[in-house]
Amino acid sequence: MDNPVPADRPGQGATGLQAISPLTISPADGQPDSGRPLAQIQADRERLAVNEALSACQGNVTRAARQLGISRQLLHYKIRKHRLCRADYLPRN
Repeated sequence: MDNPVPADRPGQGATGLQAISPLTISPADGQPDSGRPLAQIQADRERLAVNEALSACQGNVTRAARQLGISRQLLHYKIRKHRLCRADYLPRN
């Protein structure tokens, strides 16, 4: 007897397993971008989040860390990791 494929799970065979093609997301436009490793995508997203939080908080690390839901020390680590400069986010007079 054949195992029918459930209507809500197209492409699955009798084992219930489906081959998954690699898919990554480009942080720039949110569109699929095959060929980039997941670790690179995560690092790009992390850098973007830190950048946006620092911009929104005008370089205030304590407030940016609170907005991101991480410790101030961890945010300092991520700033160094991504080679960001806090001074770039300070308000210009």
